[in-house]
Amino acid sequence: MPEHARRILVADDEHHIRAVLATKLRSSGYDVVEARDGQEALTILTGGGERFDLLVTDLQMPCVSGLELCTLLREHERTRTMPALLITARGYIVRPDQLAQTNIRAMLSKPFSAREVVRQVELLLAPAAPAPTTPASTADPDRKVAA
Repeated sequence: MPEHARRILVADDEHHIRAVLATKLRSSGYDVVEARDGQEALTILTGGGERFDLLVTDLQMPCVSGLELCTLLREHERTRTMPALLITARGYIVRPDQLAQTNIRAMLSKPFSAREVVRQVELLLAPAAPAPTTPASTADPDRKVAA
């Protein structure tokens, strides 16, 4: 459970999927806002004063697709570096050149479990690994290191 609630936007045009994801993420301690499609998600993310830590979005949605949404978010100062988790239909491939224009950091194919989504969210929001410490052999020249 996160120490403080990280803010996540879940965008999916299928109400039941959006509701299951939002419920599972909330029960895991996240602050979740829902969007019914890519256009609504874009408005929420770029139009208000709210800040978000992560976007979880479906690929195929009316108005603005998840891929289009993630591409547009790279153009906005506030959302330029916000990571995204893209949910796709089984077998749908996003080309590397398309991914390079987005902040999509992970993808899950349907069908998926809500637990898988939470695990991916935790990985995406985990703090960066700490910098390596000075090895003991160089920190103390008199210290013997076992081989």
